[in-house]
Amino acid sequence: MPVVLLVAVMSFGACMSDDEYSLSAADALRFPSDTIQMDTLVSGQTTPTRRFVIYNPTSKAIRLNEVRLERGTASPFRVNVDGVSIEGGSVGPEAHIEVAAGDSLHVFVFADVPETKSDDPVEHTDRLLLTTEGGLQQGVTISVWGQDVVRLNGAVGITGDTLLDGRRPYLIADSLVVPRDRTLTIAPGVRLWFSPKAGMTIRGRLEARGTAAQPIVMRGDRQGNMFEGQPYDRIPAQWGGIVITEESYGNHLDHCDIHSGTYGIICDSADVTRVKLRMENSILHNMSQSALTAIASRTEVGNCQISNAGEYCVMLVGGHHSFVHCTIANFYRFGRSGDYAVYYTNEMNGHIQPLEQARFVNTIITGDRSDEIMGVPTALDVDVPFGYRFDHCLLATPPIEDDDNVTECLWDNKDDEHEVWAADNFFPAFDLPHLLFTFTLDKRSQAVGRADAEVTRATYPLDLQGNSRLTDDGPDIGCYERQPNEQDQTDGEE
Repeated sequence: MPVVLLVAVMSFGACMSDDEYSLSAADALRFPSDTIQMDTLVSGQTTPTRRFVIYNPTSKAIRLNEVRLERGTASPFRVNVDGVSIEGGSVGPEAHIEVAAGDSLHVFVFADVPETKSDDPVEHTDRLLLTTEGGLQQGVTISVWGQDVVRLNGAVGITGDTLLDGRRPYLIADSLVVPRDRTLTIAPGVRLWFSPKAGMTIRGRLEARGTAAQPIVMRGDRQGNMFEGQPYDRIPAQWGGIVITEESYGNHLDHCDIHSGTYGIICDSADVTRVKLRMENSILHNMSQSALTAIASRTEVGNCQISNAGEYCVMLVGGHHSFVHCTIANFYRFGRSGDYAVYYTNEMNGHIQPLEQARFVNTIITGDRSDEIMGVPTALDVDVPFGYRFDHCLLATPPIEDDDNVTECLWDNKDDEHEVWAADNFFPAFDLPHLLFTFTLDKRSQAVGRADAEVTRATYPLDLQGNSRLTDDGPDIGCYERQPNEQDQTDGEE
């Protein structure tokens, strides 16, 4: 697709005499850097246009005898300098490109990133060379990375039992649908990149089993930065999410990293005697709506990080649910709608949805607010199950007393009796300007060494990162077992 670059052409030359132009090779232009690094892009696409400025710091105007790309017509880059398009890879003095003393040239560049048949990202570079009337040649390197992908969409999608095991990312341009009675298997290390309006719908069954060394990644397809130091990959709503429909059962996600979508995972109503979703050793992070929504279904979640959602991190409407050794934390930075980290109920829109079980064991539930848990039983005059249990958990909620469904729990509130709460439970500290969140534990957190060891041995003796929880100090609450780190080194120095 052609890109039109419109800039004003400077026309001061007619007013200047020849002796006001430099003929000295010592008079040099100043570039913003040695290299202009453009965004990483899917091969076969055109990059956004990058603008930069070349300055003339001298006391005289400078005329350019030549502007060219070193690779000529073979270059993937297209350049416009102060309104002059560098057609055919170069232009000469007839282009009348000049810059007054103390003024600047505006350069616009984009690239058509070629496919290379490589599984790994490939860097494409060229040099933009400027030769002054004084004979000085200067240049700047232009660089862009391209990643070849396997394109997968509705037209060439899933029609039978299918294995995705490619080393290149899969690019889903519209939606990926697993038909009823069909299984999609995703191998360790596979990357799925979704376009903004794309998502995955599971009518059959999903087997996505990565490993600690080769997790399966599901994310948006947009590469590069929104602005300096802020990748698009850390911005929510870059793609849709995963919908597991009513007829789908037996889905298993292990070592999956699913982030920066709109609605995370939605489990539609189903037969609660059959497991709809088992999710282990996985991350759901940074969703603009809810991260995990389960309606009248059966889910088993273990050793998982579910974090940062514009609505709920976990929303349970009826059903049968178990969360073991999870970290559920809501520190969403793009505005929250007043919802909680965890919400559970047995009614929705006037319809009864029996909540057989919402069980949380060895789990952290925390966030920005002093109360991050809301359980809402139906107000209808009916007898309907409203089963919940919190056991050996760290909970951001006012202390709960005289409730047999809450045992051996700790309260994550600002309190003189313990040193830290909310974000201070975690180390290293969140890097909010760059939207980097690490949910490994601070040594001062109440969660350290306070999990139920018997449950740990029977379920997840290794944490999300593969570290053993069976230490002399006892297992930690949450999905991460604290490891020796910079905090311990600092204490030793003191």
